[in-house]
Amino acid sequence: MVEVTGNTTGDCLLSLNKHFPDMGNKIFNKGGELIDYVSIYVNGEFVNTDELTKPVHDGDELHVFYLLGGG
Repeated sequence: MVEVTGNTTGDCLLSLNKHFPDMGNKIFNKGGELIDYVSIYVNGEFVNTDELTKPVHDGDELHVFYLLGGG
């Protein structure tokens, strides 16, 4: 678990990137948008890629998942 700061989901992801600089290109594309195969959940609720401005509060839990595919 890593503690990050921010007022929005996107702020928290940027804060996470400060802790782990190599994560940025694994979460965001070159345009700064969330990569398609990354899913974000706040307190167990899915956050759409266009909702990175969703407010977060002290004690909220943010989970970052990579979607896997194959066949």
